[in-house]
Amino acid sequence: PLAEEMVNLAKRENLDDCSGRLFAGRLAFARGRNEEALAHLDDCLRQRPVFSYAYMFRGNIQAALGNAHAAIEDFQKAVTLNPVDPLVAKALAHALYMRDKDLGGASSEQRMETRRALERAIHLNPRDISLLMVYADYIGSSEPLKALELRRTIQSSAPTVGNAVNLGKL
Repeated sequence: PLAEEMVNLAKRENLDDCSGRLFAGRLAFARGRNEEALAHLDDCLRQRPVFSYAYMFRGNIQAALGNAHAAIEDFQKAVTLNPVDPLVAKALAHALYMRDKDLGGASSEQRMETRRALERAIHLNPRDISLLMVYADYIGSSEPLKALELRRTIQSSAPTVGNAVNLGKL
């Protein structure tokens, strides 16, 4: 009931500049109605085609639906529209990382694209330990010394058993 009231308020007052469609999409997504959420976000982006957050959120919905390629396209569009947003950069890096992981044998071009996205996300989120750990894992086989140094830095700034185990593996 309260959530529905918030959506109605968002529609009435146009709080999201999408006639409440962003709020309705978020509510549908939270309730597990991904197809409905996607429809709301599509409507939102028809009204406001330069809304980077809506592209990012639609990318999350696409990923939840198993549409990895569409998710990456949405995250790339969000980065294009908002190149300095750390959350958008992290979302794209994560989607590309998951693509490469799912493929198993990503091409050198795909690996380079993912690496650039990870480095860009780290540049915008320099204190994000989870990004640093993913990056260290990603470059571990191609640049083991760099990964080792990064793991040491992570362990000294955020000492955990998991970090110590990963450092020990290197």
